[in-house]
Amino acid sequence: MALELLDFTGMLGKGFSHKGAFGFNFSPFYIILTIFWVWMLVDCLKRNFKKDNEKLIWVIVLLFAHVIGAAIYFFLVKSKNKN
Repeated sequence: MALELLDFTGMLGKGFSHKGAFGFNFSPFYIILTIFWVWMLVDCLKRNFKKDNEKLIWVIVLLFAHVIGAAIYFFLVKSKNKN
């Protein structure tokens, strides 16, 4: 029950793949989405933003919106500022 609280997106436990240990869904699709989310979070933490508050705001967006926030970050920040 407590491990289900870690599912911010509501995506775990749904779908057509096998359940792994602790009831987590280990399908390749979810693993790729999680890797993408971690990649965007690391990029955000390393990036130098023009305003001081921007990094904090993007980290909060990424933490609470998970994959959707990562996609928004990718299209609004990462793809426009190719460092």
